[in-house]
This record gives sequence, C-alpha cells and structure tokens, in this order.
Amino acid sequence: MRQAGDYAGDVDYLILCTKVTGDVDRVGLIKGAVRPGTAIVFIQNGVEIEAELQQAFPDNQLISGLAFVCCNRLQAGEIRHLAYGRLMLGNLPAGISAKTRHLQQLFTQAGIECVVSEDIVAGRWQKCVWNAAFNPLSVLSGGLPTLAILRQQEALVRRIMREVCDIAAACGHPLDDELIETNIRNTYEMPPYKTSMLLDFERGHAMETEVILGNAVRAAHRQFAPCPTLETLYALMKLRELQVLDQGL
Repeated sequence: MRQAGDYAGDVDYLILCTKVTGDVDRVGLIKGAVRPGTAIVFIQNGVEIEAELQQAFPDNQLISGLAFVCCNRLQAGEIRHLAYGRLMLGNLPAGISAKTRHLQQLFTQAGIECVVSEDIVAGRWQKCVWNAAFNPLSVLSGGLPTLAILRQQEALVRRIMREVCDIAAACGHPLDDELIETNIRNTYEMPPYKTSMLLDFERGHAMETEVILGNAVRAAHRQFAPCPTLETLYALMKLRELQVLDQGL
C-alpha cells in the first residue's frame, strides 16, 4: 500500500479527509509528505479537533474544511449522493489567507461549490448543530433515517440544537439566530438519510462520538454552559460503543 510519504515532489496542499476516531493516526498518515511550505487542509467532522495538528505541524499553514453534503459510502469506490454539496474553508485560528482563496478557486473551477469563512471555528460549530442531533439519534433509535427522527421527535432535535448553539456562543462563536430553523427546514426537504455515524455503527466501525459529542460537552463544562441533553446523548452513545465492542459487531 502506498503511503503519503512516498510522494517525492513539492506539496502545496495536503488534503486530509479521514474520520476523526481513536483508531486513525492523523499525524502519522500525513507527516511523511508535509514539507516546509505545505498547507495542511483537513476536511473532517467535529469541533475542537485542530490541536493535534497544530502541535505536530506548528510551522505549517492549517486550513480547516467542512463538507456540507448528504452522501453515503456504500463500498470502496461507490458513493451515493443524496443532497447538497458545499465546501467551507478557513484558516486557523481565524482569517483567510491567499493560499486558502486559491484553493477555493481550484475547487470552484472543478465544479464544486466552495465558500470561505473568516471564522471557520464558528463554521465547525454550525455543522455540529446538525450532526450532534441526527448522528447519535440515528444510532440510538435503532437505525431510523433523519426524516423519521424529525417527524417524531422535533422538540428533542430542537433542544439538542439549541444546546450546541449555546455552547458555541459561550466559546465566543455565536451562530445565526435562524440556524436552527434553517436546519429543521432543510432536513424536512431533503430525502430520508442514513447518517454516516449510523453506517459506521452498522458496519462495526469506530464512530465519531468524541469529536461530535464529547468535545462539545467538554467545551460546555469548560465554559460553564448547561447541556443536559447533550450529556445524556453522549453517555448513551458511550454505552452503545461498549455494546459494539462486547458483541464484536
């Protein structure tokens, strides 16, 4: 199997698109290919996931990326696209560099909608608003798609989203007042969707519980922001993970 470090040329951008789970060594995957001028682009889920990369590559530009898309990986090389498809990029800790704008232009020229954000950390919290609700609920409900969850438990979904918004604000990244309504409306309008966390659970793979829920709960505790619903979801997901390990699914 070829490794990133096998590439011998200059590397302008190194794009990392793995899951952020305990069994993935992000630094180990890319360190062999990182050069002094390499911009490291990580298009991954989760909040507060950048410290590991910042510590490993303090002299490299870090570009945080988010994919707002509904798609399922059915098997190796087979992706089913259901709805949406937009990238968001921004520098850490904040701002938009010339290199980031150039990457945006490259994605746009390739036919991919791509926007940039001066506060990409807020963008991460924005995506977490949806992920923190539907990803764990899809697993804990026994495999229900997003539309069924929303139709039966809209009040619960709204409560989860509200807590994430409150945590983001407490961390200095207030989100748009209409974000919850926009998420609810878009979820009603899109096709019923099996979340990526549900697919991982069904396949016995590691789930992104820590970076979507655990990091949000820890941020809330750090900022003294109440999040009882998120705390409960996180605890239940840890039990679900234990069940997967015990059953060897």
